[in-house]
Amino acid sequence: MSCKGDSNPAPKTKNAPRKSSKLDGPSSPLVKPEAPKGETALPIISNAKPSSTSVPTVQEGERRRSTENTEVVHEKIVSKKLTSSSAEQAAAEDTDADVFVPPPNNQRTFYFAEDDLEFSSEFDSGNLIQVERLGPYRYNFYNAMDCGNSAKQTNNRQWFHFSVRGGGKGVSVTVTFVGVMHSNMFTYEWMPVMALYPDKPEYVRIPGRATVVSLENMPSTPDYPLLEYKVRGGDDSDAEQPNDNPEGNNDETPTCTPTTDNAVMVFAPNKPVKKKKKAKKKKDIAMNLTFEFRMEAAIPRDSPHSLGSVDCPAMYIASNHPYSFSALQRQLTSWQVAMLKQISETRAMKLIENPTNPYKHNMTLTATDNVAIYFHREVLCHSLENRPVELLTITDLKGIDYTRRMPMISAQYNIPLSSSPSVKTFCTERPYYFEGKAFVVLTARVHPGECPGSHMMHGAISFLLNRKDARAQMLRERFVFLIVPMINPDGVVRGHSRVDANGIDLNRMYSTPSQRMQPVPFCLRQLLIPLAMRKQLSLFVDMHAHANKKGAFLYGNGLPAEDQVKSLLYAKLVSLNTPFLDYNSCNYSETNMFAVGKSGKSKDSSARIVLFVETGFVFSYAIETSHVCAKTLNSLPRVDALTSEDLYADTMSLRFTPNTFGDTGKGLLLGLLDLHRCNPISRIPLTPFGSVDSLEMYLEKQLRVEACEKIFTLAYKDGSRLDGMSNTQNATQYLLNAVPPEEFPEKITIRGARNLPIVTFSGVRQYLPLQTILATLEQTPPVGPPRSLYYSRGSRNTSPAIMAPPAFPEYASTEQGGEKAKEKRRRSTSKKNSP
Repeated sequence: MSCKGDSNPAPKTKNAPRKSSKLDGPSSPLVKPEAPKGETALPIISNAKPSSTSVPTVQEGERRRSTENTEVVHEKIVSKKLTSSSAEQAAAEDTDADVFVPPPNNQRTFYFAEDDLEFSSEFDSGNLIQVERLGPYRYNFYNAMDCGNSAKQTNNRQWFHFSVRGGGKGVSVTVTFVGVMHSNMFTYEWMPVMALYPDKPEYVRIPGRATVVSLENMPSTPDYPLLEYKVRGGDDSDAEQPNDNPEGNNDETPTCTPTTDNAVMVFAPNKPVKKKKKAKKKKDIAMNLTFEFRMEAAIPRDSPHSLGSVDCPAMYIASNHPYSFSALQRQLTSWQVAMLKQISETRAMKLIENPTNPYKHNMTLTATDNVAIYFHREVLCHSLENRPVELLTITDLKGIDYTRRMPMISAQYNIPLSSSPSVKTFCTERPYYFEGKAFVVLTARVHPGECPGSHMMHGAISFLLNRKDARAQMLRERFVFLIVPMINPDGVVRGHSRVDANGIDLNRMYSTPSQRMQPVPFCLRQLLIPLAMRKQLSLFVDMHAHANKKGAFLYGNGLPAEDQVKSLLYAKLVSLNTPFLDYNSCNYSETNMFAVGKSGKSKDSSARIVLFVETGFVFSYAIETSHVCAKTLNSLPRVDALTSEDLYADTMSLRFTPNTFGDTGKGLLLGLLDLHRCNPISRIPLTPFGSVDSLEMYLEKQLRVEACEKIFTLAYKDGSRLDGMSNTQNATQYLLNAVPPEEFPEKITIRGARNLPIVTFSGVRQYLPLQTILATLEQTPPVGPPRSLYYSRGSRNTSPAIMAPPAFPEYASTEQGGEKAKEKRRRSTSKKNSP
């Protein structure tokens, strides 16, 4: 066996010279500028703090529940001592010690003469560091950890991507990937994806089913002793934490025991029953994945084209559908050229000489069938390894001002880089100014192994550039879309699962990013915060993929009640526009916002949360989708006759493909149109809700009912507050009046609801005064105990001491409908006995 690649696990010294490799960014005349001396912090931006309003009192005779002013949720978040609470801490201070030292190149090539097979990861997004031959066409493969063999190494080890050349057509090869990081997705009837270049370039799942073996310990990698699991590390993925219990009352369940007293059913409260905690089993941290693939063709090992090129013959196999940095660059150029073919020159607009040069981007305007599309491409900044991070602007000509350009995102920090006057070698200009249009910001691939994020982004951009669909035209007419399709190109090229080339999870750096060490989060902060503060931002979505859950779902934030209804409305509208977004799997809990991984990194520094915390912006989301499959599919009203959609021919399957990811990205945009009541071909009138307003009212009612049930449960505790209540008093009113004002929650987390995702909302005391709680509970049947124990079919205003729940009609007393029950049974018996 022969191996090509860096044979040394790590450089001997940090400052050792490094040979150029395919990991190096493209050569560019642009030198990344340093921050101006003495100006290392972002400009101070004061937080938007809505004025507080006093909680209104209830009518005479009702208890005043609160005299405190209602606090908005992001002021509550500030009290948690977030690092982003101070505007002066908006950027980490760059020092001379902040020098990026690239980790070693872990991409390798292996050749086995016995089988005449070559395996390689030496291409964009490749990850394969070691191969062992076990026998004829049987191998053990090892993928590298992110920043493997360096001091920056992390435990992330899920993504793999390799090429195969040589062998003969029809040969079957069995591979076991040893020590892949444990992930539920590999248990969902998972198989890798495969493509054959140049004949069949689309990746599809390999037929068959993999054998998955869970491991409590991470196996060692031959010849690479540094590639070992670090116990201090942890999974900082966006999964909901198992102990997501903000109320702190879920360990105790109130129960009641039925007894008899003078032939009357009495429910006597028991002491709370504490749930027994099961002994924790040691968690599996790794997996062995065994699968078989068949050589689709006899592929020569020599080619004039570099490996990874679309013209280089090779078979590629990846853990899931890839979307490389090179593929993005090709696609952006393809979109740009397609726009240029439809160019219609207008005043103050000139074509650049070479539109395919990635360092000479400019605006593109198309005009076909009286439909104009404005497409602008520029470089937001450069990554640590000098790769361009693209910024796209897509809209139409409505509101365009040919005499003005959009201002620099930050002239102080040369953002965007390609339009900075200080960079003489670049020739792009900022997009034209658009009067009266709101902005939508879409981002993806902050985590390089989450390729479905790029496929969702691809679907969204493709739909925005659709000239025939009236909904796409309306999106361009109403909004200016600012799109960063790949936040972490270095991690993508290196084949990482989660971090950048410096071993940093960039989605945990938005609170205090360094322009030198985390340039992309730094630039995105400069873009997002001012837009939200000026009320010019309509939507922000960061696109991800989830390794443990099925389906697609949104992560939102814990908001004040009225804002939370609007935020829930958007998610519901998206679910009515794509089969793949699982509304009930969305998560709006505050606990999820502050979840901390084993490595100590918290989500409160992620993009969606920082944007909300610092500005109060409502429509700030991260969308997650499974790499593999859905849990359930939404049934959609058909509008394909009006839109030329072919959705049902390919995508109505639980198995996810790039097309299903793309449809989810498109659904995000259609939900935005419905949210603003401007969808020209809306599905909502064809649903049982009939209109967006009716849907919003429905969601508000669901939130209110579930919150009132939650308040009743919290007030009930062990039932002791009902001691001394007479048989003629209203149990609900008596119980709630017995609660001290300070014990009424200011915020509530609802979980387990049938028609709502997990959701936290604040401002409860103002949103639900006592009158509203009483009216809501009296008008709606209980969803379960403890209120169901005090609810009667005949009367809802009686004491629980003389009330039988519907579940036990045989215990009904004479005073409470016993005669009616007897009469009903008598009639039933007579019907059975009648001839």
